[in-house]
Amino acid sequence: MRLSEFLPVHEAEFAGLMTPYGPFPADEARYRVAVAVSGGADSLCLGLLAHRWRARSVALIVDHGLRPEAAREAQETQQLLTRQGVEAHILRLTHLSKMRGVQARARAARYDIFTRWCRQHGIMDLLVAHHRRDQAETYFLRKEKRSGAAGLAGMAAARFTPDVRIIRPLRDMPPERLRATLDAENIKWVEDPSNLNAQFRRVAIRQSVSKQDIDRALSETRRHAALRQKAETSLATYCGQLIPHPFGFVRILGELPSADILSRICQAVSGADWAPSRRRLAQLREAPQDTTLGGVWLFQRRHAGVTRGWCLVREPVAAAQLINVDDAALAEDLIWDQRWRLQGRPVPGIAIRRLGRAASQFKSRDLPARCLMALPAIWRGDRLIAVPHFGFCNDEAVAQLRFVAWRRAPVTDASLWCQAPPEAPYSRL
Repeated sequence: MRLSEFLPVHEAEFAGLMTPYGPFPADEARYRVAVAVSGGADSLCLGLLAHRWRARSVALIVDHGLRPEAAREAQETQQLLTRQGVEAHILRLTHLSKMRGVQARARAARYDIFTRWCRQHGIMDLLVAHHRRDQAETYFLRKEKRSGAAGLAGMAAARFTPDVRIIRPLRDMPPERLRATLDAENIKWVEDPSNLNAQFRRVAIRQSVSKQDIDRALSETRRHAALRQKAETSLATYCGQLIPHPFGFVRILGELPSADILSRICQAVSGADWAPSRRRLAQLREAPQDTTLGGVWLFQRRHAGVTRGWCLVREPVAAAQLINVDDAALAEDLIWDQRWRLQGRPVPGIAIRRLGRAASQFKSRDLPARCLMALPAIWRGDRLIAVPHFGFCNDEAVAQLRFVAWRRAPVTDASLWCQAPPEAPYSRL
């Protein structure tokens, strides 16, 4: 290893790492950034560096509740950060279990609680401490699963979600430098024993790969990241031919796009976690026909017997989620069908489910019923009481409720996959 890989990270260097993600507004309470802190060396170091870069940054510590000592460790981490002048909050997860897949479930729950806290406090940027070795491990994991170029690009330098931008300023940083930074200031961190448990595949990879393996993995990751960034740019260019409708469906002018692009459009329309099979989409392009796939209803738009392109709408049968609001405590932060967020405070006794066949009451020449059946509607028993999209409401108790479009996976965004990191001041040592 080079000497530079063991030198502490200084404030000016970290400010340089953050420059590509700016410009940032003034360092004021209303423009805070959040930092995800576990108590481990990597995230603790990031929390301290972020505070020195922006004094108004806030650290979010998650207590997963999976180990007896977790609550104490979270509190100790909070106290350490507070002594350093960092505002720190503990967020507790109470529903996790140690069943199979605990790491993946913990990760999803962690990001969910981070995102909700940031949204509730008006914070748009969340910094996470993934570093050089994490990126390599991600590559190996995805290669084992035979991921394509998009997956082998690894973790994005900056990733946009529906609520926050997730920034990884340390993505190209050796983890040894983060520990050296804490050691230089005699700051102790928490060692999670699960990080040494080879039963977890990521840990097993960490314990088996060499530095040369990591270097090769990162070289491949950068190559695939360039391909992904190019594909994202092409996708953004193509999206100029789409006609998105505020009711959640998409019109395509002309022929169907490539399988890669079509899969992204389908995923955005359906709100699904995963895009439909590209192989099936490629077959569909070879023999175009009306069909359903991945929770999306795809059909040709025709007028006077002439094909005018395609329409992709949420498949009504797939939009089967039913939310019964039996408790006012459920009123905040409701997401229906992974596509719509409820704004306002509903009253107990109502239900949110698809409009379904009642869509026939609202159809028009421009909006056929099959484009409307998967819209969210508010019901009291079997009685339709509100369809906010149409301004229809016959119950004053829900008159203020609205649905705002929400997408876990938008068709395209401004995420950054390929980025040349600033040259570190010690890179020649």
